[in-house]
Amino acid sequence: MPHRSSMLWRRRSLSWLLGTVLLLGGVAPQARAQAEAEDDEPALFDPNGDFRLRIEQDWDSRQGDGTERDDRLRLRFRLRGGLRVNLSDRWSARVQVRSGPHKSQQSPHITIYDFDGGASGPWEFNFDYWYLSYRTEEFEVWAGRNELSFMHQDDLFLIDNITFAGVGGSYRQKLGEGALTLAANYVALPAGMRDFSGTSLIGQVAYE
Repeated sequence: MPHRSSMLWRRRSLSWLLGTVLLLGGVAPQARAQAEAEDDEPALFDPNGDFRLRIEQDWDSRQGDGTERDDRLRLRFRLRGGLRVNLSDRWSARVQVRSGPHKSQQSPHITIYDFDGGASGPWEFNFDYWYLSYRTEEFEVWAGRNELSFMHQDDLFLIDNITFAGVGGSYRQKLGEGALTLAANYVALPAGMRDFSGTSLIGQVAYE
């Protein structure tokens, strides 16, 4: 009789142990998957910034009006800082401040020292990004000041440093072995960082 009770106790213990192992085996992967999913979610606040210091040599160059410029050697820097707020997995807002003169829509550099006797500065900063955007895997739309929704490989037609105020968006659809992208923007054309000159409707159809 004691032997039978001992066998029954062992069977119950074995069943309990087996059930615990199976339970943990099912819970552990689920917990790990949940943790990985949480890691993939963007943080609410995503700050960014960078600093660049360089020696810049100009020779045989021309000024904005086309006249020749004397050769010059300058010590210059660029400073940028911003914040992206991820309101959800699709909605986000971004703001960024950069160094650079008010009158230039493309140069973010400030001259610390001109070795050929030229002027330093101007010590000015401007907001170059401020926009709200909505994005899915295929679709994106934004409003504010941002880069154009426009695919480009180099600076021949469009420079990344230039941002535009207005609205824009794109739609991407798989087609064959590649993807077809339709983009449209209605923006004010910048004349410096604080003024604008006219508006433009800019669209693009691209396949890659």
